[in-house]
Amino acid sequence: MIPFNDYLYLKDFQLNKEPEMLARARQHHLLAEAGLLRQPWLTCHVCRSLWRLGHLIETFGQRMEQHYAPLALKPA
Repeated sequence: MIPFNDYLYLKDFQLNKEPEMLARARQHHLLAEAGLLRQPWLTCHVCRSLWRLGHLIETFGQRMEQHYAPLALKPA
């Protein structure tokens, strides 16, 4: 038996793994174009919660600026 080297690993990948990976990528792309892929439930909730947290921090920062700004810098 021939010991595997980089060339044999590359050829094995090209002949056995690459066509399967390309087929799965093509299928995933088609499903995404058709709108049939959905975000996982937890990911959606985490993203929404992070957006709300960012909005809350921004609002709080604006209120702090208005409250603690010097009189010359306060908006009219």
